[in-house]
Amino acid sequence: MIESIKKIINGDCEQILINSQNVDKPSIILSGSFNPFHEGHEKLLKVAENLSGRNGILELSIYNVDKSPINEEEIINRILKIPKNYSIYLSNNSTFLEKAKCNPGSWFVIGYDTALRLFDKKYHSNVNIIFEEYKKLNIKFIVGGRKFNGSFATLKDLKIPKKFQKLFVEISEKSFRMDISSTDIRKKYKLI
Repeated sequence: MIESIKKIINGDCEQILINSQNVDKPSIILSGSFNPFHEGHEKLLKVAENLSGRNGILELSIYNVDKSPINEEEIINRILKIPKNYSIYLSNNSTFLEKAKCNPGSWFVIGYDTALRLFDKKYHSNVNIIFEEYKKLNIKFIVGGRKFNGSFATLKDLKIPKKFQKLFVEISEKSFRMDISSTDIRKKYKLI
């Protein structure tokens, strides 16, 4: 595992599979910092697997557009805290477009807050070009609702251009609602 982590950190490769468990294409990928990995991650991925009929894989990127890179020690710490029955992609892809190019034909399971950022010009200068690329790569996004600005927001609350609506699948609130986040867990246990 250490050698794989060094390859990612050094930029020798974009993505490496760790803890390979029944990895079969097509896949559904849950990207996250997993700091810490929690029951919300587990349930969201399980619901997305059932909805899509695809095999779930976690993706831990050492880079995130909103955060500092993760160092080797922290990568190891986070991976060791994820149950061994999960397949994990360790990557250096900070954006969903980079992740999609590494995994054409895959689906990504995301929360409402992440789906909102897919359309934010802070992250993408031209959303139309990026979503046309997602279409070419046969990418879909399965969106779980999330508590956001004091209420529970779902895919229906997003203003998605009609030509891109087929790239999105909603997870109903009945199927998945867990008002839990890694940030809240870190605050509760004073890990921040």
